[in-house]
Amino acid sequence: VTAGEGSHAPTLRGVTDTEGILRLPVYDEFVTMKLKLDLKDSLSETDNNSSQNDETQTTPSSETTATLGENGAWEGEDKFINYSLKGGELLSLEPSTALAVRQRLYNLGYGPAEPETWEGPTMRNAIMAFQRDQGLEPTGNGDEATRERLRQVHGS
Repeated sequence: VTAGEGSHAPTLRGVTDTEGILRLPVYDEFVTMKLKLDLKDSLSETDNNSSQNDETQTTPSSETTATLGENGAWEGEDKFINYSLKGGELLSLEPSTALAVRQRLYNLGYGPAEPETWEGPTMRNAIMAFQRDQGLEPTGNGDEATRERLRQVHGS
């Protein structure tokens, strides 16, 4: 479940694709969205169905146990894990900056929230974990090989 801030922002309900990737439409250059994830079950394939109002709903595949209630919310939605997404704030890797690297590492699940506040050891540990997962030498440095792999894995 995701919703932008403000009363005019639509609420979107759906499931990730078979690879666990979530794609969201963003209509403003900079936007903060609230994302709620149901992490207790693995959700897969989607069947897109758009409603006539400002809500878009995606029906889960028959392989999931997720169901929409009468109010249009997912069953157990109040127990989903909450995240805040800051759309439009991703810095370019060209030229590469430490914050651009940290943002991508965070987006991929490495390191704690607020990557702009990471200190030296936190940054090194996040880079090393990424390097190990990607079969690179775990140096803890954001060298060119690491940045290129980060660009490939992150998709930007």
